[in-house]
Amino acid sequence: MLSFQWGNSAPPKTDTMKTDTMKAKVTAALAARNNVLPDSRDAAWILIHEVGLDSQFLGVDYGYDFGAYLPRLCSSGRSHKPTRKMLTVLLYRMAIAKQIHNPSIAVKDWMGTNPLARWKPAALFNSLSDRARARPLTPKARNYRSGIGIEIEGFSKMTKSEVTPFLPIYAAAVHDGSIRAPHGHNPIEINALLNRDEMEPKLFRLCAALSKVSFGVNKSCGLHVHLDARHLSFDSVCQRAKIVDKWLKALRELVPLSRQDNSYCAFGFSRTERYRAVNVTSHSKHRTLEIRLHSSTINYQKVLAWIRLVELLFAIGKAPKAGLGCMATLDCLPLADYERSYWRARHIQLNPTQYTGGAIETGNGGEE
Repeated sequence: MLSFQWGNSAPPKTDTMKTDTMKAKVTAALAARNNVLPDSRDAAWILIHEVGLDSQFLGVDYGYDFGAYLPRLCSSGRSHKPTRKMLTVLLYRMAIAKQIHNPSIAVKDWMGTNPLARWKPAALFNSLSDRARARPLTPKARNYRSGIGIEIEGFSKMTKSEVTPFLPIYAAAVHDGSIRAPHGHNPIEINALLNRDEMEPKLFRLCAALSKVSFGVNKSCGLHVHLDARHLSFDSVCQRAKIVDKWLKALRELVPLSRQDNSYCAFGFSRTERYRAVNVTSHSKHRTLEIRLHSSTINYQKVLAWIRLVELLFAIGKAPKAGLGCMATLDCLPLADYERSYWRARHIQLNPTQYTGGAIETGNGGEE
């Protein structure tokens, strides 16, 4: 019996090939090709003709609907329904074998159908993972109790459409014109929405995926964190933003110099300006508070430590004492010992002149 591999899609039910004779024809036709699927439209039609299906589809317009994530031909003609389903499965399998990004469109093209023939939006997505990826990156759309949004700016020799298949379904690659990518590289911003209840493994998976596609960063790139503020009014978010901004001013030595004096993340609260280290312009659209201060990185430890720090600053609800230095301000925060150790090491790394001994390593993991 012919076997189809569907990946994340639900497998077709066996009754989609009701005729034993038709099964035998398809199996024999593929066996004659050593089970190598057609690699072109013409080759596909030759196979279809050998199986004897071409006469079923002449002069008929087709659209698509979806059932169990399986594209299914919908005909206005009088073709045999089980046969139509079988051909859809066959052509879909061909497209999958060719690693075509959107098998539904490929099948439609092979069928030579009218592009406007009862085309339904759901048919643009060929699998469960594609449908999940297409949902908006919002906690409501993803059914998250609480979400953490991150934007990682960087570049790659791959285009954003080539990077996308390597990303988890809760991440997307978009263009960002502010990134100064090296020659031969494409500027790309990675947008991701993490379920706060399972943030650590999801973030680890995202950083690992970006490492595999050789995603790079430089001084022009930033890391933006969006904190879920759906439970707060705009005025309440503004009050929290003022407090967080004061903390970050005191802790500014924990980020590279390229972020301390940067027009895309300037200090000082504003209700309307987007390019602030802490800004509220995303609240009206996304119901979030955005923090843009950190330099871009795909280092899991650095991203996680920054998210936890800004979450704490967001929750504190009161400003730091005035006049304290960076490390004294850090000591005022209720951090775990391992977090405090990380930030102290980070401060030494980024501010070596404040410490004795000239042999201190000043590298920062490729962020600058």
